[in-house]
Amino acid sequence: MVIGEFNESYPPLMDGVGQVVEHYTHDLDAMGHEAYAVVAGDADAPRYDESVGEKNTIRTRMYALPVVKPYGIVHVSRKVRKEVGKIPFDIVHAHSPFYMGSFAEKIARKRNIPLVSTFHSQFKDDIRGAVHSRLIANIAVKFLMRHYRKADEVWAPSLGSARVLREYGYKGEVFVVENACDMPLLDEKEKRMLADEGLSLIGAGDGNIPILLYVGQLKVEKNIMLILKSLKVLRDSGFHFLMVFVGSGPDRGHMDSYVERHGLSDCVRFVGKITDREVLKSYYAAASLFLFPSFYDTFGIVKVEAAAFSVPVVFVSGSCISEGIADGVNGFVAENDPEAYAGKIISALADEELLEKVGLGARNTLYRTWDMVATEVEARYKALVEKSKLKKGELCNG
Repeated sequence: MVIGEFNESYPPLMDGVGQVVEHYTHDLDAMGHEAYAVVAGDADAPRYDESVGEKNTIRTRMYALPVVKPYGIVHVSRKVRKEVGKIPFDIVHAHSPFYMGSFAEKIARKRNIPLVSTFHSQFKDDIRGAVHSRLIANIAVKFLMRHYRKADEVWAPSLGSARVLREYGYKGEVFVVENACDMPLLDEKEKRMLADEGLSLIGAGDGNIPILLYVGQLKVEKNIMLILKSLKVLRDSGFHFLMVFVGSGPDRGHMDSYVERHGLSDCVRFVGKITDREVLKSYYAAASLFLFPSFYDTFGIVKVEAAAFSVPVVFVSGSCISEGIADGVNGFVAENDPEAYAGKIISALADEELLEKVGLGARNTLYRTWDMVATEVEARYKALVEKSKLKKGELCNG
């Protein structure tokens, strides 16, 4: 098959949806298909593609806007339209309903080929944060729902995200196709070596102090202020820890100010964005707990990455990403309250046997490889393409 994966974000812009598009493209290509990533990027993105040897990536320009940086306005140039127009796609997959999703939609309609669209993000929150108007956000969401209604299949990465899509107004069938991670399972010796490297990078000495970890964008929509407020509760109670934030984002300055104002500077580290996957592995290996209280995320690849290292995650109840999590079995679930969240952290770390059991539970139930995903995606694509060809044949015979 000739496959097109369309999205605004793509490495080096490191977010979860960009990673999904990257793995779909690379893994399907490795399976013998001709897969293209039709994506956006800033002025430096083409140099990145060249440095890592991207061969089937077609870039158009995205101009960042302050309110949603690093995202922004996408301009699909005539050159890009011409280049994409030469590719004989059998199927196209939109990973957002915005600029690139609309582009994929037009190609599918013009060529009469299947369109798949995945609902990855709770974009109502993004729109509301950008325009500061609930009314405008609701109107925008109603408009964007038209994109999903035009797709031949609509996917979501979790049951929770499928539920949110229906709350947005989508009435059709939603297929759940879960995401995965590229972190391999390691034996205890390999993990210990990586953990020592991580502790050294963090500056945590011999590792006697629990390491709490967060990996992702630093934006308030991800409920990071709950983490910071919980850390203050921990500090005020005399609990010793070291919190490490990996990532960058628009609200980093606000978080820095909170840490400084509340005397948390000696127990909180902001290490910035890490693009070296080997270095990132060492941080996971060194962690005692992963803190992920987001209501914004619909899946959270980082929870699968943490599971690869048997690191339990502390979620909040009612979030999409806590779907399938049993408290004390394959993760920890707390109420969306600093006292409750801090209490869950303390109780989890106080019982080493339970911590190990829950870490193994996460590894056994949450870990999933991109190879597994690619096999499922390939089967779904093939079924849609065959159905489309059969329909065209019936129309011709008719």
